[in-house]
Amino acid sequence: MRNTGKKKGITRNVVLTGFTSFFTDVSSEMIYPLLQAFVSMIMASKKALLGPILGIIEG
Repeated sequence: MRNTGKKKGITRNVVLTGFTSFFTDVSSEMIYPLLQAFVSMIMASKKALLGPILGIIEG
């Protein structure tokens, strides 16, 4: 059999999509612990409202 020069396997688009997915997941995991501080300090919400607000955000 002759090798036609075409490689089989994972294409460039699949690799780039994988990297995009990885960095999206890492960034969302990094920002989630800061969400409680952001909601309580910046939005000046009361601590009693913090639970329901974060529950709605988390879905």
